[in-house]
Amino acid sequence: MAELPVSATAMAAVTLSSIAYTEGPADGSAKQKAAILEELVNIGLHSDGPWSLVWGPSVCGGILALVAVNQSGSRFALSLRGRILTDSWSMLNGLLQHADPLSQTEWHYPRSSEIMIAGGFAESFHNVVAMTDPVTGWNLVDFLRSALKQSNAELLVTGHSLGGTLAAMAALWLHDQLPRAGGPENVRIVPHVFATPTAGNKAFADRYDAVFPESFRYVNPIDPIPMVYGGISRLIDCFPEPGPQLRSEAGTLIYDSLCMLAPMLSTPTYVHTNQRRGTVVLPGVDVSPANTFAQEVTNQHSVYTYAKALGRVEMVGA
Repeated sequence: MAELPVSATAMAAVTLSSIAYTEGPADGSAKQKAAILEELVNIGLHSDGPWSLVWGPSVCGGILALVAVNQSGSRFALSLRGRILTDSWSMLNGLLQHADPLSQTEWHYPRSSEIMIAGGFAESFHNVVAMTDPVTGWNLVDFLRSALKQSNAELLVTGHSLGGTLAAMAALWLHDQLPRAGGPENVRIVPHVFATPTAGNKAFADRYDAVFPESFRYVNPIDPIPMVYGGISRLIDCFPEPGPQLRSEAGTLIYDSLCMLAPMLSTPTYVHTNQRRGTVVLPGVDVSPANTFAQEVTNQHSVYTYAKALGRVEMVGA
């Protein structure tokens, strides 16, 4: 586990991850873009700000991506956001019941028969690959090839929740794709992801950890969403007493199904990245006995809970 304190890079990452949620119900609208522009320019020095929007926001299949650059031009950032759901319980329910975690597909960047990712996440990632800027028509990888080749800047890749899982996948994709077609060699890609469900198997985690030894994964230890799928056994009784319990609210059938599913999704089927370094366990928030299980999931998983946790930590240099 990585030691705290954290850097201005981490603060920039969580801030940019939260901005990706701006005006979510108005995805793709001029109102959303204007709000994002305003929030970026108001980011302070503690988060390497101010920032400027240079690509996007682009929305495809409910997935949002934007690229921003800091004032000095030394750092670009790709921020990704997953589909907007009514609450975190809906997401957890979807991950367990509709994402088909027992189905895995080969990773293609580079293609490998050993590296496998969750089938549902692979479908979401296809949306990232297909994205184009709604004004210029530039696709994401071609824009980054051009911008990074001209500037020699580094690339911060970030996201929260499913956006964080997609960010981890995007980092590996860009590492493979940016040097192609005359793109820049040896771009420094720095992933910082928050509250991420597990993307793939141990071979995926091993590849990611080898390529990105300076990456960070931030987790609240009682946030249920990152327990999917690599730590799914902990989800069964994730909130300490007197907090709400899954069995009492979800029912015996779902609880028993989860108990049966857990060993099928354990190592090496699903393994979190940052296995030996770069996993930062943040100070969470107190569990409220007045909350329902769904309310507590939303409280613990919120990107703002992560931002506040980082804000309570002593800062170090970027």
